[in-house]
Amino acid sequence: MDKKILSIILIQYRPAIRLYKWARTLSELGHTVTVGYTRTFGIGLDWDKFKRIKVTGRENYKEYDCCIIFNPWSKDIVYKNAGCPIIQAVGDIKSINSNKPREIEHMKAADLCAFVSNKQEKIANGMGVKSTCVFRNGIHADFLPKHIMPRLLNGYINIVYEGTITNINDHHRNIFETLKKIASIDFINVHIYSSSVSKYDIYKKLRVYFHDSVSPYDLTSELSQYDIGVIIINHDGVANTALPNKLNDYLSANIPVLSGNYDALMEWGGGKECIAFTDFDRDDLIKKCQKLLKCKKSNEYIFTYGEAADKLDNIVRGVINTYRRR
Repeated sequence: MDKKILSIILIQYRPAIRLYKWARTLSELGHTVTVGYTRTFGIGLDWDKFKRIKVTGRENYKEYDCCIIFNPWSKDIVYKNAGCPIIQAVGDIKSINSNKPREIEHMKAADLCAFVSNKQEKIANGMGVKSTCVFRNGIHADFLPKHIMPRLLNGYINIVYEGTITNINDHHRNIFETLKKIASIDFINVHIYSSSVSKYDIYKKLRVYFHDSVSPYDLTSELSQYDIGVIIINHDGVANTALPNKLNDYLSANIPVLSGNYDALMEWGGGKECIAFTDFDRDDLIKKCQKLLKCKKSNEYIFTYGEAADKLDNIVRGVINTYRRR
């Protein structure tokens, strides 16, 4: 296969950390990487590493070898007017939750859809999406811990959650009810790192503590002081297909993971001592926390973009070669 240097544009309304990790990996392989955006950029990331252009979705991208679109994305015309092969990088399939035919049509129109889990790929295939692959979420070397902090010793089990939270009703990131269940156990503290919420003082009565935002480059070091990292997704559809960024953030910080009973995570984590699954009822929570406290080597289970770089390179080159043979 031709190993020439490629020119690749990655676009998203508001480029976020998964796009950043793909862009970093592709640029480290020697490719020329451009990041296209329509609004702003994800907070705290060094976007100066890449050429950046503002896009409308109406442009022709024939000057590039490949265009990689990260969902959510709603501009139909790019799929008809791109002038180069399109990879759709899918983190969540919103269509599982509601009627979103545009998303399904976009997945079908792309030259390849790259999903984060086998469960996602299977669901998309059932929707009629034929050209698919799985490229798991991992962690880039930029975000590995610079140091490991001493564990917080305060007489409690200290559980940490990092990521976006919202109080919008029925949103899959509205996790407050589950947080209250966890914190109602009198020997558990819950710690939150999220740039997306105000400090909800009412939750301090339940020992739910909102900490100041931490740079993404320092976050895993900060997480390492806690006993357990938690994954909560408040919707069966999204939850059952997701392998979220925070999974490898927690593991790289060498803390085990407590997760809801979500299909994709259970498929990944079956038999691994670094993760336990729960329905978040009191007795089960206590049992699973006690199990996880015995795990001392969670960082042995991390998945890095460094080890997956060749696979990503082959995915992109394969799409380009297929496109050119048409």
